Amino acid sequence: MVRPRDERIGQGVMFKIVRTGAAYAMELASPLAIYSGASVRDASLEQHILQGLKSGGLLRLKSVRRDSHETGDACVVYTEQVCLSLVTPLRSSHHQACAAQS
Repeated sequence: MVRPRDERIGQGVMFKIVRTGAAYAMELASPLAIYSGASVRDASLEQHILQGLKSGGLLRLKSVRRDSHETGDACVVYTEQVCLSLVTPLRSSHHQACAAQS
């Protein structure tokens, strides 16, 4: 691979995200190497993601939250638009009813 000198290859993790109704469950899929493209990343999130890696929080994520809520201990990476969270998502009442019938 050819890459510019000012770009880096870093470490990261890949997650599987599954939408069920309005909830987004997630689980760790694999560690990976990442080619860091400065023009496609949000620099304001870098410290939050780095802290999440150092604390191990990114390895324990359970959901992607898009609902409006205050930041708290379960929020590993939090913005007003999205939150990577340790909270297990609630299943919608429709999906709960279907599961109960099975």
